[in-house]
Amino acid sequence: MEDTARREVEDLVYQAVSMLVSGDTAGLERWTGGLRMSAAQMRAALDDYDAEFVLPSKAEQMSSTDFYDAAKERPWFRVDTFLRTANGPTDLVLQLDVFQDESGRYTLLVNNIFIP
Repeated sequence: MEDTARREVEDLVYQAVSMLVSGDTAGLERWTGGLRMSAAQMRAALDDYDAEFVLPSKAEQMSSTDFYDAAKERPWFRVDTFLRTANGPTDLVLQLDVFQDESGRYTLLVNNIFIP
């Protein structure tokens, strides 16, 4: 994956995590069309975990996710990234499906929020 595409995907993932951490599940549902998870489902998954999540730096957020090799020459791929609390990474995974459209731009859907 070239550097500009990598940055675009990192920015999308970081934006999704930012929205979850800030509690903007309704905004995230609007952005992703609510096709996989509704705002209520996202909120329930976070509430069930019963922790206060924090927004890490972009470097911290992406360092636990190695998906770039899987993305080569595919129009879509899956990103799993651990949500974080003030004490560090949790075992709660945010699973995103990333799609590349005909113009080459990336977009994402929230596929799941779960404990593996």
